[in-house]
Amino acid sequence: MAPGHYEHMQNVTKTVCDWTAAELTAFASAVRIAAARPQTAKYHGEVAFIGSIKAEWFRYSDTETFAAMLVAAHQAGLLSLRRADLVGAMDRAMVAASEVVFMSAEFHFVVV
Repeated sequence: MAPGHYEHMQNVTKTVCDWTAAELTAFASAVRIAAARPQTAKYHGEVAFIGSIKAEWFRYSDTETFAAMLVAAHQAGLLSLRRADLVGAMDRAMVAASEVVFMSAEFHFVVV
């Protein structure tokens, strides 16, 4: 994927995950490491854009599965997801590429 090009996330419709606790823990650990990397786009250094994490570190992963695993890891308390509230002060393309929707919740960031 070309730098600056981010695949748009999809709505998460899967509510039951088929992953073992070990798989989900390993995934969450890899996401936290990717979120902390200097190359990953961040907002104020405190939160990493999900779209950047996906594009830079998980580009070969299926987008729907990646988003579903993020939500499952968040629900399990393995990582923390946040919503972008000050969208006007951010790169709109990055915010759109980072959006993960689960039920009525929207997430754009992984807390670093």
